[in-house]
Amino acid sequence: VQCNFSQYSSKYQKYKDHVQTNAFDPAFNGGALMDINVYNLHFVTGMFGKPNEVHYFKNVGYNGIDTSGIIIMQYPDFIATCTGAKDCSSPYAVYVQGDQGTIIVSGASSGVCKDVYFDMPKKDQIGKKAMDTREKIGIEQPNHMLYECQDFMDIILNKDEEAYTMYKEQTQMVVELLEKLSR
Repeated sequence: VQCNFSQYSSKYQKYKDHVQTNAFDPAFNGGALMDINVYNLHFVTGMFGKPNEVHYFKNVGYNGIDTSGIIIMQYPDFIATCTGAKDCSSPYAVYVQGDQGTIIVSGASSGVCKDVYFDMPKKDQIGKKAMDTREKIGIEQPNHMLYECQDFMDIILNKDEEAYTMYKEQTQMVVELLEKLSR
């Protein structure tokens, strides 16, 4: 599994000029892990649960804040990497690769599932050209914050304790991992 959410911060030039804003202030838990890579962490743990081990390798700025970094998550049968950056940018993408194919979430942070594709593995065919095996499996979504608010409202109005418990446990797991990784 590979996640990349790298977005050049509008406040990065100020940071480079040693003008500290909350986005790059350790006192406000600024930095790439808490501001950007948290979305990747939610995506991976939402799909696969808590990893056996986690490590964070970061690029550190003048005040000790992480301007970018990579989380390595060890699961029993695979490794996931989560790249988050505020000091550079690249196309947002998630790849979930396996021997049965690859799921690709492209063009948005990992919480937006409009442009999602499934690529079947290309098999070596003697004398034949490999066929395009990409299938779009994305779903149409309103603004991703809108459906999150709708889910939250539905849980409250319907007193859906099962959904509440699921989201609460997911959030607690991510917070525990963030605390460990930030140390």
